[in-house]
Amino acid sequence: MEQRLRSLEKMGSPPAGQVAELEKAGQLQRLAAPKRRRVNQGERFLDFSLPRQGVFWLKLTRKSIAP
Repeated sequence: MEQRLRSLEKMGSPPAGQVAELEKAGQLQRLAAPKRRRVNQGERFLDFSLPRQGVFWLKLTRKSIAP
């Protein structure tokens, strides 16, 4: 552990440009525009791929049906 700390201290702080580049690379990115899908007989299958270590946010809403 001490060796790692010494290595980090030796590296010093990254320049401002590199910090900005790292922050930009860490931001979330939209892979595709949102799409609406219809449900067929109570079922809907979704097929999508994610980049490595990707996170996917799926929002499901229920449409009201008038009586």
